[in-house]
Amino acid sequence: MGNVSDNYYIEQSDVFELLALKFRLNNYEYIQSEKHRTKESFNQFIQDSFSLLSNETKKELDCFFHQDSFFGLTLVQLLYQHNQWYDIAPFLNFLEQLEFEEIVSAFLTSGYSSPERIEDYRNEKEV
Repeated sequence: MGNVSDNYYIEQSDVFELLALKFRLNNYEYIQSEKHRTKESFNQFIQDSFSLLSNETKKELDCFFHQDSFFGLTLVQLLYQHNQWYDIAPFLNFLEQLEFEEIVSAFLTSGYSSPERIEDYRNEKEV
């Protein structure tokens, strides 16, 4: 972990970079319309990469990395809490083992105060 100043530290995370890349990949056109400062070569790489994806993969990316819902990015806090943000292979294994209630809870509480405790995530009305 690198110390930037007295109270600020930085750490690189391949997992967080992967999630951010998936978000950027899925929202390429939206980000371009916002005129964010980026290198043209990087923009071209993202555009070329997106064009190579199958329609099924594009649908999955859009489900979890849409500019308005970004469910995939809501996993950041959960991954940090479980110390699963260093390496991609253990991260994927962690996701496979994770109870879906924890994933849904992360989706529902990210960026907001926690809702009342939901006892049964299988109950649509309660969720």
